[in-house]
This record gives sequence, C-alpha cells and structure tokens, in this order.
Amino acid sequence: MERQTSSSSRLRERSRKLESNARSIVSEVDEMISDAEDLVRGHLESQPYTTLALAAGAGFVIGGGLTVGVLATLARVGARVAVGAAIQGALARVLSEIKPIESPT
Repeated sequence: MERQTSSSSRLRERSRKLESNARSIVSEVDEMISDAEDLVRGHLESQPYTTLALAAGAGFVIGGGLTVGVLATLARVGARVAVGAAIQGALARVLSEIKPIESPT
C-alpha cells in the first residue's frame, strides 16, 4: 500500500509539473505570435507594397505554385542566363585587350 501511495504522489507531482510546463509554453507561443503580428503590422504600415508582394509570393509557394518541375525549369533558365552573361563578359574583356591590326596606307 505504501508503494502505491508513493507512486501515485509521484505521478501527481509529474502531472503538475507537466501542466506548469505546458502553460509556460502556451504563454511563450502567445508572446511570439503577438511579436510576429507587431512585426508584420509595422512592415505593412512602412512598406505596404513589399509586404503585399512577400505575402503573395508566400501564398503562391504554399499553395503549390512552385512544383519541382517549375523550380527545375527556373534553375535551368537561370543557369543559362548566368553562363551566357559570364561568356559575354569574358569575350568583351578579351576583345578589349586585342589591338587592332594597322593596315599600311
């Protein structure tokens, strides 16, 4: 009987501790949500168009607008543009260093 009482009191104590920890976590989450709301509201007031664009982009991504195929296509196009720009820049540097051949007149 003594052992059951000890086990049940330990269980009650753990339950109280768990409840206290859970309440603390809920309180922290509420504070984080409030801080996030204040941050978004501040950005919305100071930069409304930027905030709207970010929200629209996030909604697009969350809604599944950027599938793996779309991302792969964007990556390929971006890589082609970057490589093309790098080649063009390199050619421009090489051509600018070449001296024109003077023809005898």
